[in-house]
This record gives sequence, C-alpha cells and structure tokens, in this order.
Amino acid sequence: MPSSARTKAGRSSIKPKQVPSNKPKKRSLDDSDHQDDVQNGDRHPQKRTKSEPETVENTNDYTAKIKARAKTPSASSVVNVSFPAFSLSKGGQVLAVGDNGMTQLGLKSAISQRQNPQPVPLPELVVQIACGPLHTVCLTEKNQIYTFGCNDEHALGRPDSDDDEDDADQFGLVDMSGVMDVNQEKIIQVVAGDSHTLVLSDAGKVYGWGTFRSSSTGVYGLVQKGVMAKTPVEIKLPEKVVKLASGYDFVLFLSEAGHVYSCGNGETGQLARLNRYAAEDGLRGGIGKT
Repeated sequence: MPSSARTKAGRSSIKPKQVPSNKPKKRSLDDSDHQDDVQNGDRHPQKRTKSEPETVENTNDYTAKIKARAKTPSASSVVNVSFPAFSLSKGGQVLAVGDNGMTQLGLKSAISQRQNPQPVPLPELVVQIACGPLHTVCLTEKNQIYTFGCNDEHALGRPDSDDDEDDADQFGLVDMSGVMDVNQEKIIQVVAGDSHTLVLSDAGKVYGWGTFRSSSTGVYGLVQKGVMAKTPVEIKLPEKVVKLASGYDFVLFLSEAGHVYSCGNGETGQLARLNRYAAEDGLRGGIGKT
C-alpha cells in the first residue's frame, strides 16, 4: 500500500468514529486548519502507510502471554495525543485504544479503531512511548526503537512497504547504527511531533528524522532547509543535552548547563527567539539558544 501524501488543498475532516474508506487518503499542508481539527476532535482523510515487514511472534500467542501474565496490568504511564492513546504497563506491555486510521496504534489496517485497550504485538518489552498525531514511537528495554503509523514525511525513520500482504506487520525497527554506536550509547528519551521524531542518548547527543512543517512554507526540513530526513541523522548542538520537549512542529533542548535551545517552526513565537516577520519569511534560524 503506497505511502501517504500531503497536498496544498484544503483539509477536509471526518468524525473519528467513521470507518475509513478504501479511497486514497491525503493530508493537507495547512497546519492551522489541522490544529483546529485536532482541538475539535476531528480527523481528516489520509492515505494509510505500511510498515516494513519484521519477524514477530504470532499475535494470538503474544496476546495470550500478556493475558496470562497480567489480566489487569497496572499502568505506569499513559500517552494520549490527538487520536490514539497508549498505556504502558509496569511489565513493559503496550495497550492501545482510539483511532487506527493510519495504523498509528500498531494494529492491522482492518481495525479502524479500538474502544477498549488492545495489546500491541511488539516483539520486545517497551520502556517509553511517544506519539505524534499520526505516528507512534516505542523505545524497548533492549535499546531498540519501533515506529508505526503515517510515513508520508518520513516520521517513521525507515522505509515502509507498498505490499498489502505485509498488512500484519504494522510496526518496524529503526536502524540507528548509521549515526550512533548502538553497543556503547543508550537511548534515554524519545519525542514526536507532527512529522518528526527525535531521540536523546545518554551521551547527550540528539538524533532525529522526518521534518518540521509550516502553514506558510510547507516542508521546513529537519537539519537542512527544505530537506526531509528519511533515516536517522545527528542534530548537533553546542552542549550536551539532558532533556527534550517536542511541540507540533518545533523542539526544545535542555542542556547540561541549564540552557534551552530551540529549532523548528517559529511562526507563532514557539522558539522564543525569532520575530513574527522573520518566521513568516520562512526563516528557520537553525538551532539557537532561547
């Protein structure tokens, strides 16, 4: 099944409970309209993406193991952003509820939504979850990152499949070996926005993929202006970073020395360092101290 696409056309919205049709879905380029849709609880038609096939346990077997291990797992954290909601139990099991129109719950595309929590058949136990409006990122106890959902602007950080036969495997593994020493460096935080995903390592380094977006200029790019990062790249900062915070189309970095850096879309003052006119002219300003 082909990847999702965005157009400059106006964004139409439908109610979350409506079952998605088989017609191609699109996401528009108008962020302001999208923000309104999110606040009103609406969702808009998009084309569903597919995850790269991975070898995982049989879903039924995995579900049975979870039920046998904990019939009513105690949640240690809950992520609720826009449409999907995830509960992460103390045992590292992921339960999903909400809209699955872009397979952002990690479930088969035939499942349009879940009103009751359902286990996500990930092959590893999860220690942290981050959600964008249409994609999800999971950090496992083995220092691996799995992503699922919409990949039209490479928010998943990996190739996706166009083959309908791969429908059973909605999630896939992100290869971090090209940018970090996976044996020496440990990922300690993951964050996600509309079309970007960033991770922080225990070495104080930041890696990311996807892109920031603007209602006036469209694709901002992540590191290079106008260029989407299809796979992980290092986002270099002048200081070691200890914490990340992601907005819809911008990110804040807290340094070891207590300084705050920002990057992304600053159209409405999110970066706290660009004036409105510079932002409207499409000035990203790169990474700067706030």
